[in-house]
Amino acid sequence: MTSTARQTSQADTTPRAPRPLGWGIALILVGALWLATSLGVDVPADALLAPALVIVGLVVLVGGRYGIGEAFVGIGIVLLVLAVLSPFGRGPMVAAGEVTERPTSVDDLDENYALGAGRLELDLRDVTFPTSTEIVVRIGAGEILVIVPDGVGVAGDARLAVGEVRALDRVSSGIAPAVEIRSAPSSGSATVTLVLRGGVGKVEVRQ
Repeated sequence: MTSTARQTSQADTTPRAPRPLGWGIALILVGALWLATSLGVDVPADALLAPALVIVGLVVLVGGRYGIGEAFVGIGIVLLVLAVLSPFGRGPMVAAGEVTERPTSVDDLDENYALGAGRLELDLRDVTFPTSTEIVVRIGAGEILVIVPDGVGVAGDARLAVGEVRALDRVSSGIAPAVEIRSAPSSGSATVTLVLRGGVGKVEVRQ
């Protein structure tokens, strides 16, 4: 056997890290954060997630040469979802289901709407907005649909970790899609600021 053949054979038999390793570590990470939160520990998510994403990204990039990069892709996906949702983690998320909210006045509005998985529709067409209002809508996995009444100004942004965002006449899809929402109000009308966040799925804003 030639030297080249022996080198090729040795390279082919190099042990590779199993793919479940990355998902296992990702589950441990999420479980640890969840436990800390349930025990009342103040976890500075922004300070932890940013460097964690950088480190995992480097491991995936460099580790591909040694067969360990794929094992950490799962961690990267989980961290990306957490990074998208963390700044707007106000209020508990309902576990799952199909939720339709049709408030009829500003007093009926919540500042924060959240759903773990499923479909969340927020129909604002029956609401008269005397002043500018901010509304936060979050979903872990699934679909968000927000319908805004005609004449009302719309501002804010919509972001996902993975999926498609359609906000008025703007569309973004793929990894980390994001759309700035801008629509001028009619004379004398207020502006609704929408902060829409999701993990995996679809976000749509109609007017």
